[in-house]
Amino acid sequence: MDSFFAASRHHTDSIEAVSKPRIHIYSFIKNLIIVDSLNKDSAHIRKTVDSLVNFFIKTRGHKYHEANVFNSPDNFFKLYTFSREVCGANCNISWASAIEWTSNGKTTRQEMNIFEVQEIFLLPKKDIQKYLIIHNEYSRFGTNYFGTVFSILGDSIILENEPIKFVETRDCHSRGYFYYDTKSLTINYKLCGNKLGHDNCCDTIREGKLEYKNQKFRIIKDSSYLGKDN
Repeated sequence: MDSFFAASRHHTDSIEAVSKPRIHIYSFIKNLIIVDSLNKDSAHIRKTVDSLVNFFIKTRGHKYHEANVFNSPDNFFKLYTFSREVCGANCNISWASAIEWTSNGKTTRQEMNIFEVQEIFLLPKKDIQKYLIIHNEYSRFGTNYFGTVFSILGDSIILENEPIKFVETRDCHSRGYFYYDTKSLTINYKLCGNKLGHDNCCDTIREGKLEYKNQKFRIIKDSSYLGKDN
């Protein structure tokens, strides 16, 4: 049992009266929400969520109110994301996440830097299976779009360098897009910005795509131009 398990298990015994977060369970196999009470893994999921909530209380000093559980398309791992609203002068969402999988009879959990999940994809397999998680992070400054690529070998997660990241100016959330096309194997993006200091949102647009080739994502198109709000 690794230290992450040990820390979460030990702390579960020492914390009482921890409020239960709302749990939402998703599957990208059928692209449907699975009703918690009908999910065969619901008892395990609830136990894992409780353990992780207590672990994050110990390591981060606060608890999370929403838990989202995602099955990978091949059903090999579960991704647990936790969120809570943090308010000061402005309100933002704070995230924590972990992945759980079983390999050679051993179950492992490892923290991941994943935010609001849009979808999980299997990338074309060559030697090892790689996964792509499309996820977003919103704040008062704008939207961060991420494409996190990784593989799982034994009891380790292997990240592909830094996550793909693009930033869109605040208040422009509804103007752009960031998605993975399974047919063309490309991540396509269109990001609106307010770089000229105008009151209107979309005075500058960045648009392009990254292609998955030879087990890597590479930018094959990227351009910026003035938007219609200029």
